[in-house]
Formats: sequence, C-alpha cells, structure tokens
Amino acid sequence: SVLVQTFRDFEIVLVDNNATPETREVAQSFAKSHSTIIRLIHEPRQGAASARNAGIRNSRGTFIATFDGDDIMKPERLERQLEAIRDRPDITLVSCHHHMMSDDGQLLQKTLPELSYGPKEDREFKSIVKQLFEPFDFSYQDSFDLFSGSFLFFKKEDAFKVGLFDMRQNPYGKEDWLFSMRMFEVGKFVLIPEPLQCFRYATAEMNRHKIKEKHTAKKLLQEQKLVGVLWERYGVPFPQNRKIFHQLTAHLLRDFGLSLMRLSRGKEVGRIFFKRALRQDLSNIDSWKYYIKSWAPPALHPRLFFFDKERDAKPDYDSAFAQAYLKWPPTIPPFED
Repeated sequence: SVLVQTFRDFEIVLVDNNATPETREVAQSFAKSHSTIIRLIHEPRQGAASARNAGIRNSRGTFIATFDGDDIMKPERLERQLEAIRDRPDITLVSCHHHMMSDDGQLLQKTLPELSYGPKEDREFKSIVKQLFEPFDFSYQDSFDLFSGSFLFFKKEDAFKVGLFDMRQNPYGKEDWLFSMRMFEVGKFVLIPEPLQCFRYATAEMNRHKIKEKHTAKKLLQEQKLVGVLWERYGVPFPQNRKIFHQLTAHLLRDFGLSLMRLSRGKEVGRIFFKRALRQDLSNIDSWKYYIKSWAPPALHPRLFFFDKERDAKPDYDSAFAQAYLKWPPTIPPFED
C-alpha cells in the first residue's frame, strides 16, 4: 500500500526488529525487487521505540511518516499529510482518522478519530495528561491529542529536538503517546478529519492475550516506568502539576484493579488497588464505586465490573507488590540511549 502512494518522492526504511525468518524473507524480497526505494535495516534492540528511532536515524528525507507492517495506507495518505505540514513551521505532528479492519482485511468500522475514540480508560488517561501542559500556556492547547504510532507524520528535525522516541518504554508501553507529548512542546498538532489508513484490529486470540497481559507484574512495571518519565518532565519542574499526577496514579491503580476483578483469585489485590486509588484521589466517584462493589458476592462481579466470564487464575504478584507499586513520589527510571 505504501508503494502505490499518489505522492511519489519517498523512500521506505524497513526496520527488521528481530523478525521471524518468514517475515525477514518477505522483507528481503521486497527490498530486492524495489532496491531504489526500499532499504532494509536491522535493529537488534527489541522494542517499538528502538525500531522507530532506527528508522528515523537511517532516513534521508526531511519528513517522516511512521507505519506498522500489518496496516494499510490509503493511496493519498502521504500527499494529504505533507500538504498539512509543509511550509507550516508552527505544526509539528500530523495524524489522521482511520478505518478499523479485521485480521483478514474486512472493514469493521469507519472514520475513527483519535482523542474521542478508544476505551474509556484511554480517553480518561488522555484527558488527565492534557492538563500537564497548562503551565506552558500554549496558544495551541486545544490541538492536543495522543496519536497512535502508525499514523504519525512529522519533520525529522523536530523529532531530534525532542530526543526521538524514549527507549525507556521498550519493548512497548505508550511510547507513541509519550512521543506525542514531547512533540506538543515544540508545536501545534493537526488531525486530518478523513480516514487515510486502515488499522488492523487484533485477532480474537491476540485480544485474549492482551487481557491476560494487562494485569501482569511486567505490564504494571512498564506503566510505572511511564509515570516516572512523565514525572521527570512534567512533575519535578512544575509543582503545580502535583495534583494531576495524583489523579493519574489513581487512574492507573483503578484500571489495574478492574482488570483483576475478572480473576477468581485476584479480587483481594484488586481491592487493594481500588483502596490505594482512593488515597491518591478521594474525589473520584469511580474509585469509590469500584471499591464498594468489590465487597459484593463474586457471582455479581461480571455485571458490576463489565466482563463476561470470570477466569480461574491469579496475578503473578502478591499484595506486598500491590502495596509497593506506583509509590509516591514516582520513581524516575534511568535514561537509556
């Protein structure tokens, strides 16, 4: 789909981030048959941030368009995004609406924007972190959004100004949202209100895996690292943002508590998260509701906590881990280059 763009003056930097032999073979075939356009590079350090940074560093152009291998570009995507940012020094990041398609290529849903779309917890996260920019007093504050990594279009020089993608978020963990926030410090965002890409929705098996992964210690520690990175940039220099970080911490604790209520042996730890969320932000009604509901008979939990069937499982950590997780103030993770 990239090869049939209406805008023709581009190169493709294809990043092999430890792909399977089958995927590497396909990539090598494309690079060989389109050698004047496609360059295949290998980035051994596993992670979305590392892969995107390798692509940016090895690019030769002025502008960068990010793209994931399982999605489909509409033919006019590059042309439309370039029109939006060319000769506009005030704009740093351009994204677009998109269609959702199934793993077999069937269209599922049309014209999906960014900030207004997504699970409730994602929309709440975005609305909280948007407040972190109030001390900057930007004239373009209303253009804020957190864009998915597959739809981005930006100037290469601006990406270097903000330090590229933060590799502390490897292997994955909202590295695209963190990059969006850093780019917002440099200039205005534009969301093109037309679908210029098809985003491949995860298969049912992948979704089941995501649900299982959501409440693991690995996932929690990744989110804790994200909060530490945000605290380093938007908390320590701006004491007035302290209340917002309490809200953000409460949001994450509440979200993880919800994911644990679907586990037959995770409810006690889930209740700990709800209680800790209340300590961070006593004014949040959802935290109070979920904490009170957590004492209801387990038979009522599917209806009260929005899941279909309870899983006979337990988290891979104990209550001591739950009590220590997301300590205050947030811990700043060491920088990774």
